[in-house]
This record gives sequence, C-alpha cells and structure tokens, in this order.
Amino acid sequence: MTLVEGVVAVLVLSLVVIIAWRVFTTAAKSAELSAWHTKCQQQLRNGLKLLRDDLAHASYPSIVGPTAVQITKAGRGFKFHKGKVDCAGGAADTPLLDFYICKPKRQGFDAVTDAKNPGLEIHATLATKGNTVVYKKVGATGPDAPVLNCDRVLFDEVDYIALDGPASAPAETSTTCSIQIKTIHKFWKQSGVVEQTMPKVEVDLSAGL
Repeated sequence: MTLVEGVVAVLVLSLVVIIAWRVFTTAAKSAELSAWHTKCQQQLRNGLKLLRDDLAHASYPSIVGPTAVQITKAGRGFKFHKGKVDCAGGAADTPLLDFYICKPKRQGFDAVTDAKNPGLEIHATLATKGNTVVYKKVGATGPDAPVLNCDRVLFDEVDYIALDGPASAPAETSTTCSIQIKTIHKFWKQSGVVEQTMPKVEVDLSAGL
C-alpha cells in the first residue's frame, strides 16, 4: 500500500465514522426529545386534571341548619388572572387562580351531629414562581389535612400559561375558565408541549387578580 492509498483509506474511514456519529447523535437526540415530550404531556395532563377536578369543587362556605341553609359568598368567589403570563421571558411572580373549596357545616341539630360536621374551608391558589407554577391548598385540619392540603410545583420549565373566561358571571350561574399552558425543553428551546382544559365552575367568576 502506498502512502497516497493509506491517506485515502484514513480519509474514507474518518468520513464513515463522522457520518455514523452524526446518525447516532441525531437518533439519540430524537429519542431523548420523544421521551421528554411523553413525560411533559403526562405532567401537564395530570396537573390540569387536578386543577379541573378542584375547580369543579369550588364552593362557598355554608351552614346547614334544621330549617334553613346559610351561604356566605363575600370574598369566596373564583378569581383569575386574565391573559397570558410569559414565564420563560422572566416575568414577575404572578397570582393566577384564587378560590375556595368548602364543605357545609351542620349547626343546630344536636351535639353529636354538629361535632361530626364542623365544615371545611380550603383556600386554593395557583401562581407563577420564575418558570414554575406552584399550587397551594391550605385550611384543612385533622387526620385528612395532609391529603387535602398541598404546596407543590405543579408545572416546571414553563414557557407561558394563559387563562381566559368571562370578566364576571351572575350569581348561581355556572361557567368555564380556559387554562392553557406550554412547557419548553431546558436546552432545546424550540421544543415544547401545549395542553389546555376548560373546567366548569359553579361560583362567581371574576378576572380580579
């Protein structure tokens, strides 16, 4: 083998190795993106399902008596931040949702019945914190408190979250609030996943946040 043939052989081998490496890295990137998309879709769907279920239970505090039901509405409606919040763009921390999940209190029956039904009032909030969305529920007491209360990051690596709905709604009229969220890849910013939901809410809505 001459020197020229050796050089040509090395160049051809190098070219084959480079092509193989690029094919491998492209396949690896594609597999990683596919796994990331699947994980994010699951995270967004689970998070939005949790929100949809809790929003469906938004309610007013009430006292059930032997002859009447007393409902307190003041300050216990459903408030939301109308419009899009750009989390990836470095927007300030922003409150998104504010509502209450309540269980009626029984009063005026007998000591045992009243003691077993003290009522419940959980204050739920959703807010952005950097490029994450944090969901909090506080107010539950007793043995079920650890299950009912929470303070956790519901979504991370968020690009934006957008809420829309009527500016207000008449009392006792159910309506919906649209929630759309997009999450982006930490390194490959061009890759994102979008999910949305439209939960039905039975309390007064107002774009008051």
